[in-house]
Amino acid sequence: MEPIYNASGKVIGWMKGRNIYHLNGEHAALVNQGNVHDNNGQYLGVFKDGLFRDRQGRVVAFVVALLRAGVGDHQLPVTEVAPVPPVPSSAPAPTLHPIPPIPAIPTPGWGIDWSDFITPKSAS
Repeated sequence: MEPIYNASGKVIGWMKGRNIYHLNGEHAALVNQGNVHDNNGQYLGVFKDGLFRDRQGRVVAFVVALLRAGVGDHQLPVTEVAPVPPVPSSAPAPTLHPIPPIPAIPTPGWGIDWSDFITPKSAS
């Protein structure tokens, strides 16, 4: 599992393949063709070149191992040493995802907090 880092360089989640997990190993979301959907199929944002972006195109988190050269003008923090990853829970059965909206143009600067990205208020 690869650690997911926030704007402070702190580990805030995990990624294994297309699956995204909370710190405790509970399944949180899935990346499907670059679009991030929660376990209920709700569109959360995009994942491209190692960067998670919110609906406004702002970076909310990143995966160092998946970063591609040329992440643009985005300044990434120094990352902490990742803890031992948890044992991941089973991924839920695949759901049909609605057609996602057209992604926003990527913008510099940081977006919403990871917890708000991965668990939107409307999904609670």
